[in-house]
Amino acid sequence: MKLICPDCGQVDYAIVNGEVLAESLFEDVWFEVRITKDKIEAKVRDDAKDYFETFNKKHFLKEARKAAYKGEAQCPHCFEFVKVNFQ
Repeated sequence: MKLICPDCGQVDYAIVNGEVLAESLFEDVWFEVRITKDKIEAKVRDDAKDYFETFNKKHFLKEARKAAYKGEAQCPHCFEFVKVNFQ
C-alpha cells in the first residue's frame, strides 16, 4: 500500500485537515497519516498535541484514517489530494 500524490508521486506521509473531521472544533489541527505494515496509521501533528489531549484520541485518529482511505488526505508538499494505492 502506498500514498500517491498526482504531482509529487509517492509520498512518505500525507496530512488530513482536522476540519474534515469536526469543522470548527479542529480548525488548524492537522493529522499526519502514514502507511505502516499495509495499514494507515494516524497521529496528530506536534503543534496541536496539547490541544488534542482533551478529546477522544482513539475516535478521532480512527476518523483521520478513514479520511485518508476516502481520499481526503493531502500531500504535505503541494497540498494536492493523495490516493491510497492498494498494490
